[in-house]
Amino acid sequence: MKQNLFCEIYVDAADERDTFIEKIAAMLKGQRLNYEVIAEWATIDVLANNEYGETFEEPKDAFLGYRYKLEFEFEPEKQTSHHEYIGHVGELLSNLWDVGYKAVAACSFEDELPEKGGYGRLQ
Repeated sequence: MKQNLFCEIYVDAADERDTFIEKIAAMLKGQRLNYEVIAEWATIDVLANNEYGETFEEPKDAFLGYRYKLEFEFEPEKQTSHHEYIGHVGELLSNLWDVGYKAVAACSFEDELPEKGGYGRLQ
């Protein structure tokens, strides 16, 4: 069975959206196109999270209220293997943490990412 490689990364950032998108483009060495960043390995939609600021009953779900949501999925035409794609997602997460953002991935391959996609940082 083929693994679903759609992924969302919720990011808590104080930056205004344009500034945040520029930072993501720089991290990925990608090109900004409106609210997307086109990287060598994926196209990332940078979205304002509709649930920003909401509180959640379970503390482990607090990330669902982070300000931004990055959405992307595996694109075979980018000629990146599944393994490389997952590696790039992990690298993006690490870069987000390195600059001080809180970030958590929501995807079917969280266990293959650093700190279980960020869930390890929530505890």
